[in-house]
Amino acid sequence: MRLTGSRWAEGDDEAKVAEIVRLMAMVSLYNRQIDILAAIPDEQDRADLKDEFVEELEDSCDDDAGMLLAGAVDLAVKETMEAFD
Repeated sequence: MRLTGSRWAEGDDEAKVAEIVRLMAMVSLYNRQIDILAAIPDEQDRADLKDEFVEELEDSCDDDAGMLLAGAVDLAVKETMEAFD
């Protein structure tokens, strides 16, 4: 699956893409051995983390429109966690 720039699918496809991105982010966090609840215990900080992740994902897609979604998600997870260190 590829995203072109930061264009997202519309309608029902948007929910499907969001679910796929959530699952890919979970795999990336697992592979990096990151426990979000332990790393960021504050609920508001976790909400901010989600916003930061979305920004990083958009940046990844904008920087390389041909990047596979899995690569963009993994890069976004990496960049997001570095921003919160």
